This record gives sequence, C-alpha cells and structure tokens, in this order.
Amino acid sequence: TRLWLSGYGVVRVNSVELIPLTSGFNIAVSPAGTDQVRVRIVPWMKRISGGRHRQHDGVIEIAGAKTEMVIPVDESVTIAASNQEAKKLGAALLSRSASITKHQFIMHLRVIKN
Repeated sequence: TRLWLSGYGVVRVNSVELIPLTSGFNIAVSPAGTDQVRVRIVPWMKRISGGRHRQHDGVIEIAGAKTEMVIPVDESVTIAASNQEAKKLGAALLSRSASITKHQFIMHLRVIKN
C-alpha cells in the first residue's frame, strides 16, 4: 500500500483512508451496416460504501481508455494487450504504478443478432 501511495506522491501521512472500489466496462452496441456493429467500450470505477448493504457512490468513467471499433455480427473478436501495452492499459485503468511484472489484458467479445 505504501509503495502504491508513493506513486501518487503520498510519502508520509498520519492517517490515510483507503476507499474500496469496484470496476468494470460499459459496453454500447449500435448498427454499423448490414452485418456489422459499432462497439464502444468505456472502463469505469465506482466507490463502494461500507456497511451491511453495500452501495455504489458515483461513477468515474475513464474516457482516455475508451475503445471504439466496428466488428462483424456473430464472430468472436479478441482484444488483447501484453507487456508494455498491457502495462499502459493497466496503469490507465487501475493505478499510476504497479509492482506486478507480468502484464496481460484479454477481452473476448461476440455480438449475436436476436
């Protein structure tokens, strides 16, 4: 925790409150031709309130890490990054710095017509 906080310039603090977060992706799909769709993926983070009935306060969308693409309907598409690119993506989504040495990001996506 101290190493992570030092990445943000917090070196010495009498008390630091760590706020639990959850994260995910907003995915929007719209038609882009006869057999294709436009997919927009935006990562988000939410603060989790403590207590028995956990609630989410506020949503932070990470617009700088959004992805838009046109893909064929009914075909699997894999979005992947490794090494330095995965490290950059992970830093954008999770933190400024990390001590994990192996970085991978893989997302499998398939849009099916009803």
